[in-house]
Amino acid sequence: MKVLSIDVGIKNLALCLFKIENKEKYEIEKWNVVNLCNEIVINCHCGKPAKYNNKENYCCKKHIKDTNLSLIHPELDIKKLKKKKIMDIREILTTHQIDFNSKQS
Repeated sequence: MKVLSIDVGIKNLALCLFKIENKEKYEIEKWNVVNLCNEIVINCHCGKPAKYNNKENYCCKKHIKDTNLSLIHPELDIKKLKKKKIMDIREILTTHQIDFNSKQS
């Protein structure tokens, strides 16, 4: 008897095909993972995955220092800002000299 096991995830589909002869004897005939996203992986010139780009240049974390690409301060990351209170966000904007309309907020 053959059994096909399929696991569908958000990015990948995994499949395993078993050949089962009895309760003690089985064999894996095929085991595979298929990427469902067709993501294009772009690497830095050193071969590591690029984390930063400006539409023309792609750099890893190590080589970003060698370019003229500007980085956003980690404190200004949108995921972190969403978790902060408005008073904390105002303070961060003031610290980084970013203009904002204080009357609206």
